[in-house]
Amino acid sequence: MNEAGVNWMNARVISRHLKQFFGRSLVVSEKKRREYFGSNDFPSEVSRETLSDKTVITYWWKSPDLLLINQINVMVNPDDLVGIRQVDVSIGGDHGAGRFQMLLKVFLRFMDKNPIVHRYETANVLHSKDDIEVLQSTVLENIIKELWKIHDGGRFFVNMDNDKKLHLSFSPSLLNTHIICNVSTQLFYSW
Repeated sequence: MNEAGVNWMNARVISRHLKQFFGRSLVVSEKKRREYFGSNDFPSEVSRETLSDKTVITYWWKSPDLLLINQINVMVNPDDLVGIRQVDVSIGGDHGAGRFQMLLKVFLRFMDKNPIVHRYETANVLHSKDDIEVLQSTVLENIIKELWKIHDGGRFFVNMDNDKKLHLSFSPSLLNTHIICNVSTQLFYSW
């Protein structure tokens, strides 16, 4: 908040309001996520790394492109895609309370109505220090490699099969049924 020119007293008030409004975390708990998604939840890759000082770092991450492909039927139905103008994908992370968390937001932008926004936690690293080398070796390399698939495609293709099930692709060569959405994709990131 310092970068935004907010003094420390006002920052405390804003933080207290955010905590009261959102609770302890801006990310939905795993229990609530499982209740909502059921068997549609996209599994994460879990691992651990041991540093030279014997510190054990536990982390998990989800491939952003595969996550979106898996969740397209939960995010929208075919009627939601009428009038779509563009899809923005924003990913970023922050370190706090002994962990680094990365959040992915998808904005489906329309000509004449409010955007549809979905949020997904894509990475979590349990480490007490904000160390870019640790983040790079645990989750960032993997996530950046997968983000290139969204970036290189540059498009958001949604097609519907005969069973009215939606399929998402970032490349037209992967589609084989009726295309109902073909718009540009912009990728924004920060860490």
